[in-house]
Amino acid sequence: MGKINTEFDHIKDTNQIKELSVVLYPDSFFYGLWDTDDQLVRVGNSDLSRLSDLLRDINNDFDLTIARVMSTSKPYVHIPGPYFEEEGFDSYFSGIYPLRKVRYRESEVDRFVREDICTLHYMDSELLELTSTFDFPFKTGHISTAMANYSFLIEKDTISYISNNTLHISSSKQGEFRFYNQFDCYHKEDYLYFYMLAFNGLDISPSEEEIQLGGNINQSSALYQMLESYLPGIEMQNDFIISDTEHPRQYYFDLYLCKSCV
Repeated sequence: MGKINTEFDHIKDTNQIKELSVVLYPDSFFYGLWDTDDQLVRVGNSDLSRLSDLLRDINNDFDLTIARVMSTSKPYVHIPGPYFEEEGFDSYFSGIYPLRKVRYRESEVDRFVREDICTLHYMDSELLELTSTFDFPFKTGHISTAMANYSFLIEKDTISYISNNTLHISSSKQGEFRFYNQFDCYHKEDYLYFYMLAFNGLDISPSEEEIQLGGNINQSSALYQMLESYLPGIEMQNDFIISDTEHPRQYYFDLYLCKSCV
């Protein structure tokens, strides 16, 4: 299920809890609660079957101002805004993804902050129906949109994220979105291979590119040390996450993406 040993609960005053971030993975979810000082004070994870109960509990226990839900799942398509026609939503996935797999999901459309680009994706219909029953407003989005928005926020071109044996890469150039994809990785060499594959296709020099990285990786790991030897411009994304947790803060990059860019 991923996200091992990253949970904590530092809530001292329930009245100070104002925001919820939920990140959806194919078979699990990761959530965080933020206080009025934008500090991450509680983190938990579970399988998707527990999500409805968690949301009901949070609705009863806290007076939230907003909840954000970010999907990391396939399928997704990016379309220039002027070419998007809502009535043909499913047709954009024709030949890319078998739509029988999203039969019980609702179509969702995100829009980039800095460009007229739409992300088309699907979310669970029962979850979306459930959100309308709570006291706090919900925003939803896809991780590819959030990573593109984060690139704009911090003015960096290459954003990457590692979790659940998956590498996510988003690339922009001179403020314009170029690429997003996610890759399944089962060995540490797989991560390097997909970085190199993406950079080769984008004509990016691996030895010169600044690469922002967050997720389930730390600087003492064999994976990080291997990546750094080939990608010397790699930088861990942990400075923006405010928390007094003893765990490396980059572990919570997805929650920060959800909070700041959905």
